[in-house]
Amino acid sequence: MPGPLLGSGLVFAGPPEDFIGAGGPRTVLDPASGAELAVEDGDSPRILALLDSHLVLTDGEELIGEDLEGRRLWTRPVADLGLTAAEARETPWETVGGSHALLGSGGGQRTLIDLRSGDTVASGIDGAGFDSHSRTLVTSDSKLHGFDLDGTKRWDAPLDGDGELSAVGAGLVVTESGAGEADENGTQTRSADDGQLLDAAEEATESGGFGAPHHIADSGARLVGDPGSPLLIPPADRSAKK
Repeated sequence: MPGPLLGSGLVFAGPPEDFIGAGGPRTVLDPASGAELAVEDGDSPRILALLDSHLVLTDGEELIGEDLEGRRLWTRPVADLGLTAAEARETPWETVGGSHALLGSGGGQRTLIDLRSGDTVASGIDGAGFDSHSRTLVTSDSKLHGFDLDGTKRWDAPLDGDGELSAVGAGLVVTESGAGEADENGTQTRSADDGQLLDAAEEATESGGFGAPHHIADSGARLVGDPGSPLLIPPADRSAKK
């Protein structure tokens, strides 16, 4: 490889001299085979990120979305996102549900875009997640919002002033807060399908009293505690409660 991992996904580049300034030409690898998907060379498009089955590049001030076969899916001006091409290159990209990407580093300045069309689903948000059970995209700003994959708004739900989106998955949306209707651990749990509040006591029991999870798998298993050395809570056997 030309150097260390310097982009979202398997994007590598040669480090600059003394590790100061922008990195060198980037190379992106296919995560399934290790084959080179794209290499910056001369006037070729610049590589931004590899996000599951989507590659994001720039050509001048145009943002480009491609699939892993190199087929162009969309283009749009980088300025639409309030960025220059250079800024987009250094901005974190995070995949959401394999079909969308969260751009930015927080503080209510993040943007959720559809990687299949390049369209913006939401902007000025703090975070986002995807629930595969209900096929719902969830975003957070001063409220919680649920969207269909095509960007159609499905529901809105209140969020306490200090509340933050903690995890989305297994049909659930979990937020962490220090006030309002949150349980004694500072968490609220809602249905990802309609945003309705669920029984806080039951969900707190299933989280083992460790507070809000920071990841929920499709099975319902949860990661809690320090993200650097998390604890795994196996999925609850809901059938045993019936």
